[in-house]
Amino acid sequence: MVSEGEYIDIIIVKLLNNAGFYDSRQLRRDKEAILVSRFEETSSNTTQLPEIEGTDWKAVARFYMTVQQGMSIQASDGVEYNDLLSIADSAMAAWDDLVKRS
Repeated sequence: MVSEGEYIDIIIVKLLNNAGFYDSRQLRRDKEAILVSRFEETSSNTTQLPEIEGTDWKAVARFYMTVQQGMSIQASDGVEYNDLLSIADSAMAAWDDLVKRS
């Protein structure tokens, strides 16, 4: 269940976006760039996320951002916590199919 504070945050973002003070498109692009950068950096600097030749990290980032956005909408509609966890588990199960194996 979403807390009262989280509802307020969602409402503020929507109001600012509708008033033209908040560019959600630019925010999405910025967050996508950060996530892609983290995937690339982690895959090349550690063994936690081995570099996988040919993986389209931008597509992977977009997929997980889309799941997160959908989960945010569902949370704002009152979807139960355990249901959201199930969605997150399903999204993580897709990982191996999203990355290309060499």
